[in-house]
Amino acid sequence: MKKLLLIIIFLFSILLTLFAAMSPANKECMQRGYNVMNDYCILPEGKKCLLPEFNEGKCGQEYKIEDYCVKQGDYVWDMDKCCFGLNPSQPQGKSGEVLLGHPTCQPARYAFILNPYFYLYIVIVVIVAILLLWLIKKKRK
Repeated sequence: MKKLLLIIIFLFSILLTLFAAMSPANKECMQRGYNVMNDYCILPEGKKCLLPEFNEGKCGQEYKIEDYCVKQGDYVWDMDKCCFGLNPSQPQGKSGEVLLGHPTCQPARYAFILNPYFYLYIVIVVIVAILLLWLIKKKRK
């Protein structure tokens, strides 16, 4: 039982590490297509805002267009913010293997397989199945 619990905790900690790869403080700036440099959101015409001020709407409000979508290749935190025909997916290597990193918006073809949440669901289903099998085996004894 202790081994199983340790394995579950280990797997869960790995998943949390993978999904925390990028700072959420960058979210608003990067999803809107602006660059982040040294805790500043770089806006058009060379204007800069500190990330916390941009996120809170204290700076650069004129650049925070409510209705926006994340373009192909840009980082995405909110899974419903990719532009039409794009889905969030993990970065890929030259041979097509999935790499660790933050999701970007990519064409929708096979995106469900590359979506990080797809693997999270698989891991959860496997863990639940293992626990159920263990409980059934324990009841039979």
